Amino acid sequence: MIYEHLIKNLIKIAMKKYFLSLMTILMVALVSVSVISCGDDDDEPMPVEPTNPNPDNPNNPSTPNNPNDGNNNRGPVASSFKGSGTKSDPYIISTAAELRKLADDVTDKGKAYVGAYFSQTADITINKNVLNSTGELSGYGPSLEEWKTIGKYGVEQFSGTYEGNNHTIYGIYIKGSDDNVALFYGGRIQNLTLKDTYIEGKYWVSSFGGFDIYNCTNYGTVKGESCSGIGGLSIEDIVEKCKNHGKVCGKIHAAGISIKANVNMCVNYGNISSSGNSSSSSAAGISGYQGMHGVTTNCCNLGRVSGEHVAGISYALTGKYESERSHVINNVNCGVLEGTHGGGIICNAGYAARLENNVNVGRNEGGSETCGIYYSSVNANITSKFKNNYYLSSSYLYRGKDENGYNGENNRNMTEYEMKSQSFLDELNSNARMLGNEYSRWKFGKNGFPILEWVEE
Repeated sequence: MIYEHLIKNLIKIAMKKYFLSLMTILMVALVSVSVISCGDDDDEPMPVEPTNPNPDNPNNPSTPNNPNDGNNNRGPVASSFKGSGTKSDPYIISTAAELRKLADDVTDKGKAYVGAYFSQTADITINKNVLNSTGELSGYGPSLEEWKTIGKYGVEQFSGTYEGNNHTIYGIYIKGSDDNVALFYGGRIQNLTLKDTYIEGKYWVSSFGGFDIYNCTNYGTVKGESCSGIGGLSIEDIVEKCKNHGKVCGKIHAAGISIKANVNMCVNYGNISSSGNSSSSSAAGISGYQGMHGVTTNCCNLGRVSGEHVAGISYALTGKYESERSHVINNVNCGVLEGTHGGGIICNAGYAARLENNVNVGRNEGGSETCGIYYSSVNANITSKFKNNYYLSSSYLYRGKDENGYNGENNRNMTEYEMKSQSFLDELNSNARMLGNEYSRWKFGKNGFPILEWVEE
């Protein structure tokens, strides 16, 4: 019996030891499995699918961002476009990834897309919450994707047509010191809106940046040494039927629509300012420098313009001979001017400038040398032509330094009562008809002053 009891105890002890050993083995195995699943330092990390910035199109064919392009916040890039690029079968842009591909193709690969057509078929968001309520950066700058301009000055320009189909691109963000930065560099851009955008560079900075721009609207902020709310890069370019609601801040030159291009039927609602205090610094509601043969017609400024030298419509008109004449015709300034020197229509007239049928009903909050029509025409000669230009006498002391000299005719100051009269409206429309069918007719605005009939106040 004693031996039987001893044997039973030994069996129990052996079974306990076996159980403890088995449990130890199982615990070690579990720990080992859990460690492996976290990944070893020497193991390759698990691949992560790139986030599609346009969740409305989760099936977008895309590839991850190139890690060597210096923009770690950049989203995916599409591998191809739908369409063949013809006018009847354009390349389709419906996502941010496809828009990035266009930027890569033109800027990095030198593919200009000469004569090609692109069609945007949906709203596109690159970044969110770029601007705060004052039009400045919201504070998320380091986490924003910086936009790569589609085309690059001195390297390759976009040479196609981009049809926006009245869609919007949100969140373009550029902050640097390069010249000619914008959504595009080159091409024809039409029927497109930019919102919640911040674009900052050095010279010739703008929102759209195309050569020819039609029916585009900007709500974003543009900053630089020389900058404008819409774009247009040379005196041969045309900006037409565009609107700027955004803030434009230049250190030397700032314009609501364009610095250099020809401008027709455009309106500025935004605040335009130049912070420079040199003799060459300027701010204008519509256009900066009108070069030889330059034209600004049928435009309206409703925004505040501030700086050392200011103009409601165009800063300076150049051209030495009549064959080189630049023109500012059939425009109206309704905005506030705040400058040391300036003019309600233009600031400086060149040798062969032409001003005709322009109206200034804006308020002057600047110095006594901000004049009703133009500030200076000291370089003007007998080929200049200033005719049928009008300004509100209660806001401005002088129409311009040379009054009605240099072929001046019927340039006059008017009272509020006179400007709000039917007879004056009839006079403006008669002048416009004499100029030609391409010049807009006039109507009474909400405040009773004349305004171009197509303008939305």
